[in-house]
Amino acid sequence: MNDLLAWIATHQHRPPLGNEEFATVVSKLGIDLGSQLKSVYAVCNGASWMSDTKSLFRILSVEEIERARTAIYGKGSDDYGVPSVYAFFSYGDSDYVGIDIAREVDAGNPVVVDCWHESFAHDHPPPIIANNVFEFLARLHDSNSSIFWLK
Repeated sequence: MNDLLAWIATHQHRPPLGNEEFATVVSKLGIDLGSQLKSVYAVCNGASWMSDTKSLFRILSVEEIERARTAIYGKGSDDYGVPSVYAFFSYGDSDYVGIDIAREVDAGNPVVVDCWHESFAHDHPPPIIANNVFEFLARLHDSNSSIFWLK
């Protein structure tokens, strides 16, 4: 875990929010981010780097987290995807990775799902690409920042 957090900190990143400011932003979201995503945001409030295909990978800032269907389509209705998925990672062209707060494998940590703009509105529920945030980040690291979940 600490190695993953250190790896994130090697990329262009924003400083973390103070505890009070972080709590205020998260309370406006009205969801529990899970302990692992909270650990990421304790290190930085967003980070960005180039993938192996030269796409920009971004861990969104806490202020940018929103329902995936809103991030992708700008729409909030159930016709555009399940309401329980929140985008926290962007991999370009309105494509995101999200946490699904309705599904957990590890207690207290939501699963990580693909939020590809071509299929998100039709995937109910969207496909799980990692059991938790740390597994997602570890696989991203081990794949040399490739879009491993599409291979």
